[in-house]
Amino acid sequence: MTLHYREQLILAKTEATAGTAVTLAAADAILCGGVELTPLAGERRERENIQPFLGARKQLWARRHARLRFDVELAGSGAAGTAPAWGMLLEACFMKETIQANTSAAYAPDTPDAPKSLTISCNVAGVRQTLSGCRGTWSLNVQSGEAPMLRFDFVGAYVDPVDAAFTSSPDYSDFKEPLPAGTVNTPTASIYGANVTLHGIEIDYGANVSWTDLIGASAGPRLGDRVMTGRLTIDAPKVAALALVKKAADSEAGALSLIHGTAEGGIVAVAAPKLRLDEPSYGESDGVWTVQSGFSLLPTSGNDEITIKNT
Repeated sequence: MTLHYREQLILAKTEATAGTAVTLAAADAILCGGVELTPLAGERRERENIQPFLGARKQLWARRHARLRFDVELAGSGAAGTAPAWGMLLEACFMKETIQANTSAAYAPDTPDAPKSLTISCNVAGVRQTLSGCRGTWSLNVQSGEAPMLRFDFVGAYVDPVDAAFTSSPDYSDFKEPLPAGTVNTPTASIYGANVTLHGIEIDYGANVSWTDLIGASAGPRLGDRVMTGRLTIDAPKVAALALVKKAADSEAGALSLIHGTAEGGIVAVAAPKLRLDEPSYGESDGVWTVQSGFSLLPTSGNDEITIKNT
């Protein structure tokens, strides 16, 4: 029997108790692409017992888990003060959600004592694997002419795959149609307080999340560190407008602001108070001189490197 790879369905829901799987339904469908499932990961420990012949030895699995990556289009909820569909995914990536009624849903870094987690089901061609206790990290990719994308990377408990029919009538209504980044749809792009012509920007949340299975503790994903980095490409500015190379040479940090969307409920603003450029380099695009550079996003007083706000 042929199994068709393009037949895929992802369901996800926040767990009431971390690591305890919840029941998933059609309303929990995640509109996504770029699915990469690692069905089994961990550490294999060889049993170093003697044997009266040559050959491989038996192994034991340690820290057994699974991993799932996928892309979600960045679009607002459609109603100011209502959490976007991808909000719960960010919360499972060690971010805190703040809802201001009828105004905004904002997300910022967090290091909670009891971080939120997800149950995620990945069904490919009728073979379903369910991951519980999922936590992870994310990255953002905004390129001119393309829909902005969030890429999520989750780690969860291993469960044996099973043959299972797709959940009928998956409901994607909470995921709104995205807008391609560009002049009209992305009205604001600035660094160091200066407006720039942005070709593209990538931001990596950089959460170091690993599966732990320690004596006397619950097994699950744990945050070890977070270092936010990224890369951008802009039209090269005059020095008088933005002394970009000098700021990099001086290790000067400045604000980043990116606003995508124009209608209420569909606006997503990305703000970082301290962007520090790494090593700028020059290039060209369609005959126009450009600057590319990696960067780091620094905290000011902690858990404030970035804010993603839907208004």
